[in-house]
Amino acid sequence: MNNSLKIKILYDFKDGPWGGANQFLKVLREEFMGLGIYEEEAEKANCIIFYSYQKLPEVLQLKLKYPEKIFVHRLGGVLHYHKGEEWLMIDRVMNKVASKLADLAVFVSRWLYDESTKFGFKGKTYTIIGNAVNKEIFNASGKTDFNPQKIKLIASSWSGNFNKGFSFYKYLDQHLDWSRYEMIFVGNSPIQFKNIKIAKPMASEQLADISRQHDIYVTATKDDACSNAILEALTCGLPVVALKSGGNGEIVQDGGELFASEQEMMEKIELVTKQYERYTANIKFKDARAIANEYVENITKITDGQSKRISKLLEYEVKITFWLFNKRQKLAGIIDRLKLAKRSAYRYYKFSWHRNALENLLLQNVGLLSGRVLDIGSKNRRYDKIIKAEEIVAIDLEENRELNVLYGDIEKGLNYPDANFDSILCLEVVEYLYDFNKAAKEMFRLLKPGRTAIISIPFLRNEHDDNFRPTRKFAEKIFQEAGFSFVEIKTFGNGHTAVWDIMKKKFTKSRSPIERKLAYYFVSLPWLAILRIFKLDKAEDIYYSGLFIILTK
Repeated sequence: MNNSLKIKILYDFKDGPWGGANQFLKVLREEFMGLGIYEEEAEKANCIIFYSYQKLPEVLQLKLKYPEKIFVHRLGGVLHYHKGEEWLMIDRVMNKVASKLADLAVFVSRWLYDESTKFGFKGKTYTIIGNAVNKEIFNASGKTDFNPQKIKLIASSWSGNFNKGFSFYKYLDQHLDWSRYEMIFVGNSPIQFKNIKIAKPMASEQLADISRQHDIYVTATKDDACSNAILEALTCGLPVVALKSGGNGEIVQDGGELFASEQEMMEKIELVTKQYERYTANIKFKDARAIANEYVENITKITDGQSKRISKLLEYEVKITFWLFNKRQKLAGIIDRLKLAKRSAYRYYKFSWHRNALENLLLQNVGLLSGRVLDIGSKNRRYDKIIKAEEIVAIDLEENRELNVLYGDIEKGLNYPDANFDSILCLEVVEYLYDFNKAAKEMFRLLKPGRTAIISIPFLRNEHDDNFRPTRKFAEKIFQEAGFSFVEIKTFGNGHTAVWDIMKKKFTKSRSPIERKLAYYFVSLPWLAILRIFKLDKAEDIYYSGLFIILTK
């Protein structure tokens, strides 16, 4: 060991659930601290480790100021594979820095090295060192025994990017034999599942605990160079079934199986299930201390050599690239806002102001819905995508087996035990009822103590085969009498928005598509612009479009 070695990791560390690079670099920093070679101040260190594209301008300044220091560039992935084609310019300049500035380039997998050579890496001094996890947190101690009668699967992703394998998870949700399997997804999912339970992102300690309660880790993430999630699962004693992509095979080795298609994924899960003990016995990984020592050994080899010198030209090239990239991102942001405005305008063409305002209120408060949710009057499960819950039970007077919407009449009573749901959602349903009191009491019965229900009821709107429109005072009275301890009623809409809805209805009813568009763009849209510009839609008066109600039992 080189006792004079002092390493600084130039990285903005984040606390709590974050990406794999953040988790690994924290572990590496702790190991360097344990070896007595970590230095917090870059000026006092003789070796600087920097990551990916982050802090490249600062790295260049440090290299020009301290050319004698050793600079190690850790590359963790191909950015534009995940973030979009506009990131290709960052991939190229990042690999140029790794070639011309770094005294040592570290790739987290052979796959990443091969890919990086396609995007400009030409350095001769490089090595391949994978990741490791904190074994004090991620380990197999206390792992539950494998039960072949009920196999427990787990998957995770902090990113809600659909390319993180959600099409595969959706396939599992629809085709897995749920009498033999159960599965949980931990993280942010852009889709709602019928059978797979969803848990929010959690701290490493909690993730390790829940991993040890499961049997097999499944991941369908594409083009990951060195998945920390796979390493965490392996260290917790779980065989892994992973997509044949990126560096997954280099990590999994004989401790699991790879798949290339949805059907093959099912087959590989079954294979691991049948030979479970063999796969668990073949799990291999390097611990954090071994990885830290690999860094030290490779850095020590070059400390006696001549460190690289760079020209100001590279600095200017990096600055220009980031300037162009930032300008491009700002332009993309403007284009996205224009697209959003266009989509918003279309929503007002298609729906009333009342419906749009209602859905905006739901988005603002959807975090109150969690656990097992009862969605009353859900003909098409339109809000499944925005509700982050473990399970959503949708009921309606019209059953829809294709969408798994069950028959249920809240007024007559539902065949569920008391306190069976964590949350209840009931939008634009109450006005159709004959017995408001009975429905309110049934909602109270079904809700768990301390949990939340969200209700909406239209008021100042055109009639649509409903029975009554309760005022704010009357609705509050009914829900209080039903037993709810907290009743918060927000009115939304006013005289200005009511006029807009009435005018839009008058001008578009029984009109041809062309007439409806002309009326919308030349009459309704200008009035909508006036509402927004002068914030008339925010004004409060004696009129309101509807009630948005939050109840707590």
